[in-house]
Order: sequence, then structure tokens, then C-alpha cells
Amino acid sequence: MKHFFITSIIVLFGVIAHAQTKLEYKLKPNDVYSYASSTKSKQTITMMGNENTTSANATSTLNIQVQSVDASGIVAKVTPGEQTIDVKGMGMMGMADTTLTVKNEDVYETITFTTDGNVKSQVSEKGKSANIRTPAARIASQVASGGALSKMLILDYTGSKLEKGASWTKQMNDTNKMGENGEGGKIITTSSMKYTFDGMVDTLGMKCARILIRSEKLIIDGTVMQMGNELSMAGDGIVKGVGYVELATGMQVSSQVKTELDQRLSMTQPMQMEIPMAIDVDATFSRVMASKQPPAKKK
Repeated sequence: MKHFFITSIIVLFGVIAHAQTKLEYKLKPNDVYSYASSTKSKQTITMMGNENTTSANATSTLNIQVQSVDASGIVAKVTPGEQTIDVKGMGMMGMADTTLTVKNEDVYETITFTTDGNVKSQVSEKGKSANIRTPAARIASQVASGGALSKMLILDYTGSKLEKGASWTKQMNDTNKMGENGEGGKIITTSSMKYTFDGMVDTLGMKCARILIRSEKLIIDGTVMQMGNELSMAGDGIVKGVGYVELATGMQVSSQVKTELDQRLSMTQPMQMEIPMAIDVDATFSRVMASKQPPAKKK
């Protein structure tokens, strides 16, 4: 069941969204933005009257570098750095408590989006070394690929207004294939996120828009493969949080989001069974500011 836990983290990343009159991206070629992220996840599975709780605390870094800016849109490369995941309670899945450290130099995404944040294209790339991984490392790398990074960093500002209480919504329909080639199943997440402008604040020396994040709908549906058996997955959830967007660039400065998922796994062969799952995820990320070197002393 290792795919179930990683799916929830990916879902999470797939819902985290997203004196001018609206929010927009104002980026230049070669601009680089670095972020540090932290995710704390807990999953409780009830099977045959017994509960099993699994937890995973993940930390990672990532960069987004602007490749070009023109009338057709903004092209950027999103690259994850080193990722550490502390996993506990996966004995029933055949995995001992462990800490995974993965370097993702060969995993990145190239995305093209408009100044409003509407993603026009998104391509995941992997180098040769990304294919030479242990099973545990492949689990960890799923969090840093499959569209999760750009969905976390590039928010859609279409319809946004910088007026107190003004809100806009984003409809999303994401498909995530589990496993290296989709052999682990396919999960479809349908969501409607509401973003509300809650005023201006100064954060890390930058003028930012405070954005309240709430889900209006979050539906999960799909199938997963476990020990050669196909299981149906269905569920729903609630997302709420707050984000801070730098007005000068449109890039996020920080965000804190909590997700609660209620999922059910169903199987009919070799026996009929329904497995409830409760998943809680707390995620934060913040921009890493470049350190300024003190001026050299005159001799």
C-alpha cells in the first residue's frame, strides 16, 4: 500500500494553489527563486478491525529558474534539490522505519504559463541517473515529480482582484499515474479551490498579498494495484490555508496548508473488502532569501 501514502502527498501538492488591481507574474529571464518545504503526513488504515498508523515527515528544497519571457508566455525550469523523508509505521507494507535521502538532480519540469498563471504546457523530464534508483528512492522521488512542483509554485491568478474580500476560483482535474510507468494504478483528483484576498502585509521585507485558501470541492477517484489485485479508490477531502504572494513579482513568499482526506479502498477479488483511510497532511513552504555578504573593509 505504499502508493496510497505517496498519492495523498501528491494530491496535497496538486491542491495547494494558487498598488496594482490584480495579481500577476512579472518575471525576467534568468530570475531564480529558491524554496524550502516541509510536509508532515499521517495516514490511518482500518483493516479487519485493526488500525495501522503511518507517518512521514518530508523536507526538501527546490528552485524555479525563468528561461524566457515573451508574448507567448513565461518558460521556467523547476528543479528539486535534496529530499529527506522520515517514514514510520510501514511494517504492514513490508517496509521498516527508515529515513530516505534522495538527490533529484536529474528530475525537473519545464513549464510554460501566462502572466495570469494559466499553465499552457508542462513537461516532466528525467536524466539517466533518475532511472537507476532503489525502490525506496523511487517512492520519495514521486513527491518531487509528476507535476507536484509547478502546482505548488505557479498559482493561477485569473479573475483575481486586490480588493478586500474579493475571491476567485480555480477548477482542476489532475491525473497521477502511480509507479515508474503507471503500473501501480491511476488516481484522478477533481477539485475546486477558492482564493480570497485578505489584505496587504509585509513579509520578509516584501509587500505581499495575503490569500486565504479554501476548498469548495475535492474528489478522489481511481484504481491502484496491490499484490496483483486491482483496488478501487474513492474519497473526498477538505483543504484550508493561507499564502503570501509578493506583489512585485507574483511569486509566493510562503504558504501553510492543511489537508484532511477521507478515502476508501474497495476490492472484490479474491474477497470482498472495503478499507477506510483517514489522512491528515500539514504542508509549509517558504522562499529562501539569498544571503547578503557584508561590504569588504577598506585597507
